[in-house]
Amino acid sequence: MISGPTAPPRAGPVTQELMVHAALREHFARPHVGFVDDSTGQDHWVEYPNGVVTVIVNVGAAFGGHPAAFVAGMTETRDVIERDGPIECLDLKLTPPGARRLLSLPLEELTGSVVSLRDVLGPSADEIVERFQTHSRWNARARILEAVLLRRKVDVSGVDRRIEWAWRRIVARHETVSIKELADDVGWSQRHFIRSFHRELGLTPHKLARITRFNAVLPELRGGRDDGASLAAKHGYADQSHLIREVREFTGATPTSLAMSGRA
Repeated sequence: MISGPTAPPRAGPVTQELMVHAALREHFARPHVGFVDDSTGQDHWVEYPNGVVTVIVNVGAAFGGHPAAFVAGMTETRDVIERDGPIECLDLKLTPPGARRLLSLPLEELTGSVVSLRDVLGPSADEIVERFQTHSRWNARARILEAVLLRRKVDVSGVDRRIEWAWRRIVARHETVSIKELADDVGWSQRHFIRSFHRELGLTPHKLARITRFNAVLPELRGGRDDGASLAAKHGYADQSHLIREVREFTGATPTSLAMSGRA
């Protein structure tokens, strides 16, 4: 048998952005991503709190000690992900209301946890994993998973509209929003509002607001374009010290070290 020429090895990760189905777009935080890294050997990276729910379906070997297909709930702290060998996976990022609806469970049950996709979607998860192996194109793989989610979208109800409205306000205004005002606006006591928000979306409204603001400032910190005092004022932190404390809590690093790593 005569084989074709050997393709040169890829250098580092290769990603492909994939458009989300129009009927599902509001439930996702960004386009889907097909990710391939042929690197061998051990490696690790740090994931910071990002205010979204992640769904990963591996085509190759699993990584990080997780199942081949899994759901990662939102976290309040950074997490170190280990890998030992190549990675090939589809990466989806669901908004909290989107995850609450499409996964059909209160997100409090997922907070700080990684669970098998089968534990959430049932036998449909096995179908997804099996069919991924028979398709080589990322778009086809994404459509397989979306077909399952579209069926669930019809069959299940979403998050309480008052909680989703409050989430949208938090995303739009970050930390500048008043939790008391949100509770008043939806007609609940502050205690009931916080409890209901946490149960349905996995974090308290205050914590989610802090994480949302942190993710808004993170690209600018890595870019090193502005000094800390300017960034603190721009993003509504009380002062530069407040910004430093928040960054250290979520990353374990200082704004200066993040800026240096971003320029490396």
